[in-house]
Amino acid sequence: MLILKFPIDKIDIKPPVVPGVLSMAIIGLRDIIPSIDLFPVKKVFCKFDVSGDTKEPVITNKHAVIGGASNVLEVISLEIDVPLDLEYAPVLTVYAYDHVMGFLGTRLLGVANIPLEKYCAKVLKKMQGAANAFGTGGHHHQPLQLNDIKLKNKMLKVPRTNA
Repeated sequence: MLILKFPIDKIDIKPPVVPGVLSMAIIGLRDIIPSIDLFPVKKVFCKFDVSGDTKEPVITNKHAVIGGASNVLEVISLEIDVPLDLEYAPVLTVYAYDHVMGFLGTRLLGVANIPLEKYCAKVLKKMQGAANAFGTGGHHHQPLQLNDIKLKNKMLKVPRTNA
């Protein structure tokens, strides 16, 4: 019997990516259930996690629930890996928790999944626009270096004539 062993630590199945930052303004939570198992929902917080990465999730502060709603009013930023192939676009998973009195911990109130394909497409489009602005949009060109950009700017300057 022949057994083939592959070096698992050498296999990289991750698609090519570029770094990106996703910033969001979190307004709040609405239509919150007033109580679960006789314990009222008093303080809520959210956890934001991007699929397929090893980065720590971002967690909001705890906010009071008043009349079935909670105003979070926070801006969060998540560093994400934007894949060059949008078929591999990540998903943002949002968990809503209730912070029950200190010794009881937390309860999961709900989960939402938000596909990030449209956001990733916008990032890639902006990057392509920036590459085209510097004349590096094609794959056959080398990226411009800082000295190349300075030289290009000097060449574009037209001497003024006093007329």
